[in-house]
Amino acid sequence: MQQMLYDDWPYAVTYYYDNLVAYRSDKFEGFVPQPDPNGSYLFQYGTWTYDNLKPIASDAGESSGPSPALIGGIAAAVVVLGGLVFLLLRRRRAGAADDRE
Repeated sequence: MQQMLYDDWPYAVTYYYDNLVAYRSDKFEGFVPQPDPNGSYLFQYGTWTYDNLKPIASDAGESSGPSPALIGGIAAAVVVLGGLVFLLLRRRRAGAADDRE
């Protein structure tokens, strides 16, 4: 019996963890537990939930695209990076002209 226990030890279940998951039921619908009815909604052994998952239609007051702040931030970052590249290229050309004279 001890030899059997030693050989099968990797398969001895000594702990059951709580399968806690967090999900946005206000933004997505179609969560399907696996196994039904008290199974896991996410991190399943299949793709059942991910196949059925879809966004909830937004309210009339909500915009459905990227926020204006995000667009403004990206535009500002592009302008700053463009300015840095321009200054670096200008400095490099000025240094090359001084070396020639």
